[in-house]
Amino acid sequence: MGRGKKIVDKGIVLEAALGIIENEGLEQFSTRRLAAALGISAMTLYNYYDNREAILREVALRGLSDFFERYEAEAKALGSEGGSPLRVFKALAMEFLRFGRERPLLYLFLFDSSLAEIRHDPQVARYFTHTFNEVVGRIRDQAALPALRADITLFQVLANGLVINFIRGRTKLDESRFKAYIERAYERLLEHHEGELLP
Repeated sequence: MGRGKKIVDKGIVLEAALGIIENEGLEQFSTRRLAAALGISAMTLYNYYDNREAILREVALRGLSDFFERYEAEAKALGSEGGSPLRVFKALAMEFLRFGRERPLLYLFLFDSSLAEIRHDPQVARYFTHTFNEVVGRIRDQAALPALRADITLFQVLANGLVINFIRGRTKLDESRFKAYIERAYERLLEHHEGELLP
């Protein structure tokens, strides 16, 4: 593609940006690097996106969509089995591990990088609060909500931290060991909240 040639599909820009982050990491991503990968000038790139943050927002939305698509299928199957709605957080933790193993640099971009500005975007924030919001609608006593929120946050931070340490090579983690840690965290943090929720 010539440097002066325009891209006819914004999706091509998104795919190229996603590819750089997924294969090389966020540290290697720049609008210049993206423009070079597309064979266009950096100025041409700004015909499609206002700035670097707008591109990263779209990549984050795409990555989170990929992540939650599989997780939601598992959560739905788990929900059809009955039991506590809080068990979906175990499914979420297992999806952290699966996604982190299969797409480690994208995982780090989504769950470990500094995306402060992007996470305030309503569409992006919706992904980060989705699972919790599903559970909140079933709480019997709203007074229990702050403690439940704190314990869910701690559970997710623990699961995410385990996966990040695994990706960064700081720990050896196989699936059975990860499941054991998650089961123990669930017992300590969330199991005692089960009675607070409607089935």
